[in-house]
Amino acid sequence: MTAPLTLRVLPPAPRYGTPFDADADGFKEGWWISRWHESGGPDADAITLSLDGDEVARAMIRHDGPEAEHIGLGPLTDPVELARIEVAEQHRRRGLGRAAVLAIARHYAGRDVWVHGDEAAFYEKTGWTRYERADRDASIVPFFVLRSAG
Repeated sequence: MTAPLTLRVLPPAPRYGTPFDADADGFKEGWWISRWHESGGPDADAITLSLDGDEVARAMIRHDGPEAEHIGLGPLTDPVELARIEVAEQHRRRGLGRAAVLAIARHYAGRDVWVHGDEAAFYEKTGWTRYERADRDASIVPFFVLRSAG
């Protein structure tokens, strides 16, 4: 990857639609098309990330904080949840996931970003801090925070 990713927040979709391009290759249709509205779409930011005009990644950002308490976490600054992120299948293994997360963090500068991420190694390698639940419930997907630099 040589050029930086271009991040764009898509306008909200009408009713039960999706703001994403249903014909784009390499994305899980159930995540972005058929279940967008059910998973928080109307109140979430739809983020598309492009490289040289080609959509390479998508994300759903919710404007909320975590519900559970986490050991050592402390208060979050105007938190946003990285509820979902995906790099298109044909663009994986090129460092675009890391670039997408960094672009999202820059876009939400001054705010802490959190995620329940099942790809623990990815989040740990990209600078996120892992926190354990205060109730010690290990059945939940790991919880990570990327503190705002701004």
